[in-house]
Amino acid sequence: MGLRFLKIAVVYLFVGASLGLYMGMVETFTLAPVHAHLVLLGWATLALAGVVYHFYPAAAETKLARIHFWAHNLL
Repeated sequence: MGLRFLKIAVVYLFVGASLGLYMGMVETFTLAPVHAHLVLLGWATLALAGVVYHFYPAAAETKLARIHFWAHNLL
């Protein structure tokens, strides 16, 4: 479960960085809140959760961990 969180965190980082790069190139920053949420809630939060689940594998095996993963990505 920890690796699953880390892999999806990298996807969020790539999407957030791409959006930031695009906004910088066209110099239109109306999507800055979206960029911030993608990077902070996507990359930082999921990477931190992935590290925690990696170091505490018993927590990663629970049903709550799977609910956490899907709720974070779908909501």
